[in-house]
Amino acid sequence: MPSIADPTMAATDDGREKDGDDAPLETLSLDLPPDGEKGELWNILFECIGAPRDRDFVELGLDRAYISFFNLLRLQEQLGYSLRDYMYHKKRCGKDVASLEVIDTQRKAREMVESNETERRIRITMTKDPLTELQVSISPIKHTRETTMNEEPHVEEDINEYKIWLAEMVYVYPEMGKEYKDDYRQATIKTYKQWLTTQNKLPDDHTNDDPTIPEDETQDSTPSLTKWPSHARRHKEKVNGVCGQGPKKRGRGTLKGYTGAYKRIKIGSQKLQIQFSSRLGGPIGINHRTFVDEVTMFTRMRAPLIGVKSWKDVMDNVKESIASDVLNKWDLQNIDNAEQKILDIARERYKGWRGTLSATYKGYKTDADRMKNKPEDVDTIEWYYLLKYFATEEFKQISRKNTGCCKEKKSKHCTGSTSFSQRSFQQRDQETGEEPDDIELWLSTHTRNGRWTNSASQDVYDNAISRLSERETEQEGSNPTRKERNDIFQKTYKETIGCKTTRIYGHGALAKYPTRAQLMVAQIEHSRVTAADQQKRIELEADVQKLKEQVARDVAEREKFAQEVQEREQLKWEELREQLREDFRAQFRKEMQSMFAAKQQSNPPSNTENDGTPMPPVGKNNNKNQLARNLFNNKNSNSNVTPTYISSEQLRKSTRTRNRQIQIEWSTGWSSITFCYCFVEKYRLDVDDPRQSQAKELHNRGQDIAIFPSL
Repeated sequence: MPSIADPTMAATDDGREKDGDDAPLETLSLDLPPDGEKGELWNILFECIGAPRDRDFVELGLDRAYISFFNLLRLQEQLGYSLRDYMYHKKRCGKDVASLEVIDTQRKAREMVESNETERRIRITMTKDPLTELQVSISPIKHTRETTMNEEPHVEEDINEYKIWLAEMVYVYPEMGKEYKDDYRQATIKTYKQWLTTQNKLPDDHTNDDPTIPEDETQDSTPSLTKWPSHARRHKEKVNGVCGQGPKKRGRGTLKGYTGAYKRIKIGSQKLQIQFSSRLGGPIGINHRTFVDEVTMFTRMRAPLIGVKSWKDVMDNVKESIASDVLNKWDLQNIDNAEQKILDIARERYKGWRGTLSATYKGYKTDADRMKNKPEDVDTIEWYYLLKYFATEEFKQISRKNTGCCKEKKSKHCTGSTSFSQRSFQQRDQETGEEPDDIELWLSTHTRNGRWTNSASQDVYDNAISRLSERETEQEGSNPTRKERNDIFQKTYKETIGCKTTRIYGHGALAKYPTRAQLMVAQIEHSRVTAADQQKRIELEADVQKLKEQVARDVAEREKFAQEVQEREQLKWEELREQLREDFRAQFRKEMQSMFAAKQQSNPPSNTENDGTPMPPVGKNNNKNQLARNLFNNKNSNSNVTPTYISSEQLRKSTRTRNRQIQIEWSTGWSSITFCYCFVEKYRLDVDDPRQSQAKELHNRGQDIAIFPSL
């Protein structure tokens, strides 16, 4: 029973093709085998009139040998039609026009197949009722298809097939896992070589170890990549325009580590000192190049080229081994994240190493030439694997993408192999140790002998200086801070170059900055904290407002209560004072009446008319009494006060302490004052009490004082 290919096209209601996503397709099967397969794949498109919407168009791929009248009837039944229903063939009679012909015999089915030998596409309409319109529109004719069932799509060879072999071998023979591994460089070479041997694919050894190199016929000391890879052995430099005589000697090649060993012997120490830039992150100082060379050396010794596509595919134990080897040779105890810094340098050098090998691959046209000109720092087995990897479509897509990104770079630095960290360290202030800012570093790394590397680099610098001048003008001549200068440069660079990345440019590859995701997370966290603070601030302001309102209400209530208390106390004291006055007046009237009654009884009235004014006492003190009368009854005295007579002692006291504001009621004939009473202060003072002067002071302040005479 043949397998039906997945349909890829369907037809519209008017008979024209449309994508299969727009019309549901049905999977069909046949029960009878053909007499013989011819290997030609045909497409049959069924238009089912009156069928449900999800079954109105069905397309299938079918071998030509299966296309027969009997099989078409079986397909008609599977599509929900009976043998009495109608089946029409859309026979092309023009570029986009077809006529409907009934298929009801084997002969008509063969004619249908023969009429579509060129297009290899049959269109059939099925219906329960006969059609009256026998001419319909179809899609224009297409080019002849050349795909047959015998053709197989090109499948790239799995270059990592050895990993499956290794896993199966270790599973069957566990002891073999100790001998063949896939982690370190030498282990991968051994494992891959053993797999090639078992598969009879081991390449010939073309290591190009000939100690002599023939002369270059073009006498070009700097040949292009297609003639001589940049990392391969080179000719000697010309002397006076003429190549040297005799065979060329081989140089040291790509081996590294001699400088570090020489320095350790010279200083007598196993570990050398190295520093890292706090701002740019790269190694600095007199040993910076030696440090990078040794990291590169250990990376090439440990990191494999077989079975990995990039640095992230290198196993963690290999990376830890590289970092451990470097830490054993260098003093990094006072360096934060020393292991990570080592691996960052190893990553960049490993990426550059593979890039150099890729450039060598592109420098030759055939694998034979590539194998013959194998780089000297890789093994033949490794180079054989890399040739297969560089030929894969996956790598080619990555390479084209990276090439396009490199072409889009507009600025160009001229520091060579010197890192930006080291260049910044060299230009630091010798006294303060302060390194240049981004603008000054850009000028240093993109100019040589006062000339810019290109116009784009100069535009970035000029625009940054212009922005900086505008900033100083706006701030009335104040010098911007270092951070402000760096921010101005980064913003100007992105606007001038048209770069949308969040990465800070001009600091080198080892500078650590947050990624886009980390920036997004930080921004979200900052927004969350800001929103929480804002909400908390709003709540606090609401609480403060409530407290203020509560305090205002409490103050108002206290003031109201205090005012009410004061009014009640004032009313109480007014009532008490009025009561005391009434009591005093009643007592005074009573005493006066009793005194006058007693006096009238002891001194009967004479014939002389008396106006009711009490007579002064008769005696030797008449002159003083007259003086008292003049003193207390002068014109300036209060007219409402009843004239009184006092004794000589009272006169002397009143003369010494007389105050016109003091109004005291005196009784005639009183020899002394018994006590005085203050209505407000509520205390009693005897005449001889030294605090009697306080009563006068209280009276001076407007308080009522009553002075009672002795009875």
